[in-house]
Amino acid sequence: MRSSRYLFLYLVLLLTAVWPTGNLNAQVTATPIQCGTILEAEFTSDNTTQNYTIRLAAGDTLTLSAEPIGAVLDVYMEIHDPSSRRIWGKNGPGRGGTEEVSIEVSATGLYTVNALAYNSIGAYTLYVGCTLRIGTVISPGDVVDSTPTSSTSVPPLTLPADSPGFPGLPSIDMSNAVKLPLIVGTPMTGIVTPTGNDVLGFSLEVQEGSTLELSFSKLSGNLNLGVVVLSPDNRVVFYGGLVLSDSLSTRFMLQEAGQYTIGVFRVELLPPDAPEATAFQVQGAINP
Repeated sequence: MRSSRYLFLYLVLLLTAVWPTGNLNAQVTATPIQCGTILEAEFTSDNTTQNYTIRLAAGDTLTLSAEPIGAVLDVYMEIHDPSSRRIWGKNGPGRGGTEEVSIEVSATGLYTVNALAYNSIGAYTLYVGCTLRIGTVISPGDVVDSTPTSSTSVPPLTLPADSPGFPGLPSIDMSNAVKLPLIVGTPMTGIVTPTGNDVLGFSLEVQEGSTLELSFSKLSGNLNLGVVVLSPDNRVVFYGGLVLSDSLSTRFMLQEAGQYTIGVFRVELLPPDAPEATAFQVQGAINP
């Protein structure tokens, strides 16, 4: 018993000796950023953290630069993936100067960027750039068009509780969807979050008269998901959804040659009481 007590005291003394003398105060809320963002922020007390969130697709490369204003501020960054795992970050404070990060991400979802300051206060400028998997480069300061393709708004239809039928689905804006090339015969995965109106897209080049075999399934989570296939001229050639089911498969002919879009999004039919981020898988095969 005495040796156990001595061991406990030794561990307490050891942790006291190696733990940082200042407390790291985490920012309660996170500030949304996007590719092209330039913003200025300031640490007003020692050993604080400022958090940012950015949505990325698998294969995108995120480039960050935190440039201190003045020569005293010591700032560095950490990046966490959608599962909260740290995928980039140093083990301790740096020596001041500009902190630069460039990393290609492996999963689609919401990433968290933590800007940290140790034993210093001051302002800095954060520059956010991206190189999308499809090759598009978005430099800090670039304006990303977020204007919907159509300004027409359809009011939701309300039905009496005892009326048969259902209110249908609202219009889905896919103008900002990041489209990844669909690799034929290879399962492609993504994550849909409980908040926001994000659409995850996949592109597919086909020949006229080809037949598409499409399978769509949930891997985890409880959101209800929809999947749509759009023709090169933006017409719906297929729509399906997973409400209480976990998978679907279909087969249909594509009348036009060109680039088709497969979009995955959240639908609010029979929504769960405690919504969770939902992972899905899409797989397509083309038969000429």
